[in-house]
Amino acid sequence: MTTADTRKPNKKYLLILIIILLFMYLMIFVEHYFESCQIANVDTCILENHELTHWLEGKGIVNGSEIIAYLTPEGHMLQKGDEMLVKAAGADRIPLPISRLSYDAPKNILTVYFDINPNDYKDGAQVLVIKEQKTKKYPCIAANAVHKDEMGHTFVYLVHEKKSILGNELVCKMKYIDIFFEDENYAAVDLNDGKIKDSDLFVLHSDREITEGSKIRCL
Repeated sequence: MTTADTRKPNKKYLLILIIILLFMYLMIFVEHYFESCQIANVDTCILENHELTHWLEGKGIVNGSEIIAYLTPEGHMLQKGDEMLVKAAGADRIPLPISRLSYDAPKNILTVYFDINPNDYKDGAQVLVIKEQKTKKYPCIAANAVHKDEMGHTFVYLVHEKKSILGNELVCKMKYIDIFFEDENYAAVDLNDGKIKDSDLFVLHSDREITEGSKIRCL
């Protein structure tokens, strides 16, 4: 009699425990189901090697039959015969070939000379010289994948796999990085600091606002 009375409460408590666990699991499942409706759909990009476009720009002055301009070069150096756009005050940009140039390596100053007709320019007038250039190839991410916080610091969102009670899920991970050169399409990054890797997957676009830890779905 005593043995039978002891077993009945144990079965009862076990049944209650099972019901509680099933209820908790059901609540978690429902929570994840409704959260899945709020998951951001994202496009992604990877690191790729690209040349970047930038405008080489400097100031010059008309000196008799030539224009002398000073620039701080980046990427590829200019050569004799290369054309630059020359802009004087109140005039249109005119392409002129470089007649000669000299480079001061310690100061990284490039002096560029253009032969001109002195009748076309006022002696002593200041001019602007510009040229579109390409850099060497750098590891880059798409410019749209790069964001800035309120302090102006640069960051990206990485696709990160996280374990949950219902299995693995994708979330975005915020990562601050250094951008050392960029144009309208790409941003060059430094892989030597270990902040990002070749294998990282970056969030490019999202159909809704995302923050650190937001659940995402890759399209």
